Amino acid sequence: MELTKNECYAQTNKAIRRGELIRPDNCEKCGTTVKMQRGAKIQAHHADHQKPLEVEWLCLRCHSAVTVRIRPYTYKTCVPKGHQIALDV
Repeated sequence: MELTKNECYAQTNKAIRRGELIRPDNCEKCGTTVKMQRGAKIQAHHADHQKPLEVEWLCLRCHSAVTVRIRPYTYKTCVPKGHQIALDV
């Protein structure tokens, strides 16, 4: 059975509450601490949503950067509804 993103996040959060996963105080990419992020929690990033316990712990800035690289914006997400864009193909 394939997990949806929400099911994956729910399993990750349960594992954190049970103590199976420990949220660190530092980002694994840049080393930023929670205090440097004004109290924002270090976030769990999933490269594969079918593996809810395999996470990379990232600060908000690194998590956003990684997510954008994985799923870059497409013209469809940037064009207001009801408008069209001409593409040179």
